[in-house]
Amino acid sequence: MKIRYKLILIGVIPVVLLLGLTALFLVATNEVDRANHKAIIAEEIGATQGELAILTYEHHVYYEERAHVQWVEKYAVLGKQLEEKGALFDTAEEKELMERIRRASKNIGFLFEQYGPHPTIGQGVRQSEQGKGFHERITARILQELAVASPAANTLHELSHDRAIALSKKIELASILVVGGIAILMLVISFLVIRAFTVPVRILSEAFAAISGGDLGRRINSSAEDELGILSLGFDNMAQRLQESTDSLHRLNLELEQRVAERTGDLSHANAELRLNEERLAVLLALSRREFEAEDELIRYALEEAVRLARSKVGYLHFFNEDQQTLRLFQWSEAVVDSCKTEKTPHYPLQEAGIWADCVRQRQPVVHNDYPNLANKKGLPEGHFPLLRHLSVPIFDGEKIVAVLGVGNKEEPYDADDIRQLILYMRSTWEMVKRKRAETMLSEAEQRYRTIFNESPDGILLFDMESGKAVEFNEMAHRQLGYSREEFAELTVSEYESREQPEEIQAHIEAIKRRGRDDFETEHRTKSGEIRNVAVSVQIVTLGEHQYLYTIFRDITELRQAQAVLKHYAESLERSNKELEHFAYVASHDLQEPLRK
Repeated sequence: MKIRYKLILIGVIPVVLLLGLTALFLVATNEVDRANHKAIIAEEIGATQGELAILTYEHHVYYEERAHVQWVEKYAVLGKQLEEKGALFDTAEEKELMERIRRASKNIGFLFEQYGPHPTIGQGVRQSEQGKGFHERITARILQELAVASPAANTLHELSHDRAIALSKKIELASILVVGGIAILMLVISFLVIRAFTVPVRILSEAFAAISGGDLGRRINSSAEDELGILSLGFDNMAQRLQESTDSLHRLNLELEQRVAERTGDLSHANAELRLNEERLAVLLALSRREFEAEDELIRYALEEAVRLARSKVGYLHFFNEDQQTLRLFQWSEAVVDSCKTEKTPHYPLQEAGIWADCVRQRQPVVHNDYPNLANKKGLPEGHFPLLRHLSVPIFDGEKIVAVLGVGNKEEPYDADDIRQLILYMRSTWEMVKRKRAETMLSEAEQRYRTIFNESPDGILLFDMESGKAVEFNEMAHRQLGYSREEFAELTVSEYESREQPEEIQAHIEAIKRRGRDDFETEHRTKSGEIRNVAVSVQIVTLGEHQYLYTIFRDITELRQAQAVLKHYAESLERSNKELEHFAYVASHDLQEPLRK
């Protein structure tokens, strides 16, 4: 049954019971009223009989028409009462009593008729002795019949009255019993209904508590079809899915725990790894913030930190040439330098190196946690420090091995954490070494460029095309025009260009933008006003998001002057040659003339 039906039932049953009790009360009250009404009627009949007895006596005393009429009227009232109300008395006893009253009423009516004609007022006293005796006997007989009927009426009154009282008591008792029964019934129904709620709710609560406590196999298995039954079914389905999920999660946890156990050990091991990570990051941070003059200093410091990070006592770093398959000892840790007395061998062919170079051959880290008992080892040279444990890690640059880092003699065995920490540490360290090399190369390249830039015999400038000013230039650029560096930095091209006007200069720059470069000759005006011939080479360069004019110009004034002298000399030689040719021709003609003669 649905919960709402149960709730409706709780509300409907009391209403139905109250309606039934009300109906029963009305019926019983009607019976009581009917009994009381019958008692009243019986009392009225008895009263009418009593009044007839009085009127009979008066009639006997006065024996006149008035008394006769009053008696007849009262007798008619009694007859009417018996006729109209007699049917109300329906029990056997009541019918018997009513029959007795009717007979007595009939008899007294018959007897009263025997009085005969009545004298007028005041003549009653003149009746004969015989007539008076007859009337006395009739009166006595009527009073006797009334005496018989009056107890019957009283009995009817008492029966009806007693019945009304009995019914009232029964109603009172029935009301108490019915109300008590209804209360008990309501308590029972309430208990059952409440139990229908509380028991499933308690079972649900216990099931939830069991599920919360970890008993995922707990089920309600309710067969109820109400909302609580649906809720119980939903709970069972949820518990089933939760158990399946928990079992799956448990399996996953077991697998995860197995993996974690294989890789990290326990929580303390993980905390130790975390501390190692923090220490490694701290070392890398310190390494990145520290300034090193040279690459050797950086690698020496990084090696010492690697030995300390791996909780080891000794360490080394070899560079590896993958093309030549050779190893070059670059650095030992300070502890090795202090304790190792063997002669250093700076170069090793890979094929001649011991098991410490297996990490290169296998291209992966190699651990020897029991070095003294290793088979196939070549052994240590004389004067070498004792080696108990050893870990070597290849350092990669892309796919190529560039170096080997080795640490040794850790008090505990080397594990995956040590390998991972050294790999991550040396990977970052190698990037720093590469960056240091790049910085060194960049510094050297910049120095070479700066030397070439500043020592060039030509003026070199980098022009901003928008402002027309040089943003960078060498010493020769401003010195050959007679300006200081500060003065030249404030000049635009049009201020020392003497051949082209500003509009022509701008048009020339636009042409260079289109072609990308240009070589031409022009004239520059020095600070003193002297005009110098210059050869200019210009090309567009892009630096960042801006384009500049990279310009080289050379002072060719002396060259052009020398060329002018050479041209004048050549022209003089040409004139001299022509004069010599003419002289030779004349001389030849003069010498040949005598021969013709």
